[in-house]
Amino acid sequence: KKILATTTSYATDRQQFGLPIAEFGLIQRKLADMAARAYGAESVAYRTAGLVYTAIRGMDPSKNALDVKLRTFAEYSVECAMAKVIGSETYHGVADEALQVYGGYGFSEEYPAARWYRDSRITRIYEGTSEICRLGIAKTILKRSSRGELDLGPPPLETPRSVTPEDQGLTVLRAQVDALKSLFRFVLGEIRA
Repeated sequence: KKILATTTSYATDRQQFGLPIAEFGLIQRKLADMAARAYGAESVAYRTAGLVYTAIRGMDPSKNALDVKLRTFAEYSVECAMAKVIGSETYHGVADEALQVYGGYGFSEEYPAARWYRDSRITRIYEGTSEICRLGIAKTILKRSSRGELDLGPPPLETPRSVTPEDQGLTVLRAQVDALKSLFRFVLGEIRA
């Protein structure tokens, strides 16, 4: 969010052809994409923290031993791995867009975009590389599915309903999510077969 705020301020101040570069559609799109990415990553982080907080808070106080808390944390390790991947890759994408907004100045150490971009690379390495996190996510999903803890079995023998142009809002999104779930179940079933 700090990158977005600083880059927006820069785009408002930086003049090109007698106008602030924030007036140009391409720059506006970059800022909008940065805002959407930051919002999505922040939402994932809050959702994951909320799941863990709710689980810990709902524990029986008489069973508040450390090993119970650790098992609870382990239960949400896959969500934490997903949040880590999304967060670090979002940071890289936002830093990359900021560098583009700064243009040639983005590579100058006198401007913050150079540091953001340089630092964004390490976020995909420390605390578990994004590749290792993805492997853990896949293994956990497959393990939970094989134990029957996730309903990812073969899709029902039904054709997803078609979406008409009259459908709007959540109806369209629900149909798309249902279609993606069916596709995921099919692919997972093929992998396990």
